[in-house]
Amino acid sequence: MGRWVFTPESLANTRHHAWKNAVNSIEQINAYLNLEPNSTETTTENDELTMTRLYAEQTLELCDVASLPPKVKFTAILLSQRFFTGTSVMRHDPGVIMFTCVFLACKLEEY
Repeated sequence: MGRWVFTPESLANTRHHAWKNAVNSIEQINAYLNLEPNSTETTTENDELTMTRLYAEQTLELCDVASLPPKVKFTAILLSQRFFTGTSVMRHDPGVIMFTCVFLACKLEEY
């Protein structure tokens, strides 16, 4: 299978891996800074999925406000969803990624 095609199981596994890596990184930083374990709140896997869906909706709204064509909207959402398939929202600000994906979509679709 191609890197852009996932089975439901491999998608869930990839997302779980990204989430677990982010949680482990936060735990390592807490240990390095001598913070108490669990002193930093992390998201759950469900929260991550909810946040990526929320930002997909906000991407649509942003594209509507900017009067972008549908192919740019859907390319931006595809890029965002693909990015957060392998990366946790705890590692990168979804708002910044949203604007980046819209910019890249405009470039990719030559708009």
